[in-house]
Amino acid sequence: MIRLLTAHTTEIEDEDLALEELERKLDLKNRLLKNSFALVFRNKYFSDETFYNSLAAMLKIEFVVASTILSATDGASGGASLSISVLTSDNVKFISGFSEYPSTPTDIADLYHRLAEQAPPKAIFLFHTLPYDINGSEQVKILDEISGGLPIFGSVSYDPPDEERGIFYNGAFRKNCLFMLLSSGDFELSLSYLTTPIAKILEKDLVITKAEGAVLKELNGKPAVQYLKDAGIICDGMNPIALTIMPLCSANNGHGRRIWVMVGVCDNGDILCGTELTQGEVVSIGLFEQHIVLNSLVAFLEENVIGKKESFLIFSCSVRSLTLGFSFDEEADYISQKLDVPYLFAYSAGEYCYSPDGNRYLNASVIACGFKES
Repeated sequence: MIRLLTAHTTEIEDEDLALEELERKLDLKNRLLKNSFALVFRNKYFSDETFYNSLAAMLKIEFVVASTILSATDGASGGASLSISVLTSDNVKFISGFSEYPSTPTDIADLYHRLAEQAPPKAIFLFHTLPYDINGSEQVKILDEISGGLPIFGSVSYDPPDEERGIFYNGAFRKNCLFMLLSSGDFELSLSYLTTPIAKILEKDLVITKAEGAVLKELNGKPAVQYLKDAGIICDGMNPIALTIMPLCSANNGHGRRIWVMVGVCDNGDILCGTELTQGEVVSIGLFEQHIVLNSLVAFLEENVIGKKESFLIFSCSVRSLTLGFSFDEEADYISQKLDVPYLFAYSAGEYCYSPDGNRYLNASVIACGFKES
């Protein structure tokens, strides 16, 4: 059994007051079990290393800090905020570690084996930074092979372009880092995800004629950027963020639909996508819309979260927040209204989740991990 203890603060002016608030809400002296680990999600206002050294002295347990544009816990949310979720248990061990500047499958395998030799793992929690040399889809393949397909759940740290600090772990921020938390023991998880439905199709029957990994080079035999310009999808001077809400997508619009968010234009005219592409695949260009984001969240929570006697980690892709625009806090607000169990919610730049079809690295999705307490 894993229990979730949560706390949230919007106190950005006074470090001591923020720590006092977190300590009071967590009440670790009375609630902490034998083994514990804390997941912390911060926005750019909480970027001082000295704060996290003070947090370490207060928590007295290991923790990792990832970046997000917004986080929330039970009944409290905000952009200028920090949220903590403490995983605590009497019969589950938490084994953590990191690899800095991982660039090969061997780097990932070495990290996993170094942690797994301490206790037989039952699940893998991943958090890493962008940029990162190994695509999430490839990382899933590597971990599936070496772990025998253990469930994976996790999030990509979302650093704004003007504040790239990376992940904080073991006393320092690390700009290119893979963090891994293995859990070992007697516990049960419920893992679920939903990929954001497409509201409209802008272009269809496009062939990916050239791609390398997650880099789109050609569509229908034309350089990718040139094709998008000719089709009126992009234009010179367009805000790059606008491209993220017009993803490539596979033909079906159900639960199994695949999404490739186009996250940016390279200097050479290639398009960088969020997940690995398949050369020769026929795709469409779709459009996300605000009402689709909110409606899909409602449906996802009703099916997988609301009414369950569990505590939850919930991550939503930052593309969903960009689609919501100035209403980007509506997902967090809705969750706070509907959930009466401990939870932590945060936005991410990529999502890892296990499903009946196996582990997936996702774009434009909302994912949930439920911890059953009995």
